Amino acid sequence: MHAPLPTPAPACGAIHWWRAAARRRWTTPALALLALAAAACSRKAQEGRGTLPEPTLQGADTSAARPAVPFIEIAPGVFQRTVFGATDPAGLAAEVRELEVGPNRETGRLALPGAAIIEVRAGDGAMTLPRQTPLRAGATVTVAQGESLAIANPGGAPLSLRVYLVTAR
Repeated sequence: MHAPLPTPAPACGAIHWWRAAARRRWTTPALALLALAAAACSRKAQEGRGTLPEPTLQGADTSAARPAVPFIEIAPGVFQRTVFGATDPAGLAAEVRELEVGPNRETGRLALPGAAIIEVRAGDGAMTLPRQTPLRAGATVTVAQGESLAIANPGGAPLSLRVYLVTAR
């Protein structure tokens, strides 16, 4: 414990002396606490409290992520894949294809093996059957069996189509 502070004399210098003594009373513990905090902060981080290590790519095979049915290029910048196909005993066949026409590309003349309903899923373009038909997202176009068509995509984004084919065998 600390010794009691003496009672100040009534003189003007005594009041100043008493305040200085009160400051000295708290100075030593405050300096000790400050030194302890500085020592704790300068210590190396404990296990599990530092930054995370850099990630490693050991054993990561990003090339294994392949679609079950990949697109096949049927013309420069034009891709197609079959996502569904079924045949019934009566000889009717149903097939669902996806067709992607790249920006500023054309398919040339395509002959589908059956009657088709073509749904525009994304993009804008034009389809030429006997006459030219504009294509916009959400539009559908029908194509009779044996009829050929050409698709053009003059825009800067891909034209995505879904083709529902029905063929009588």
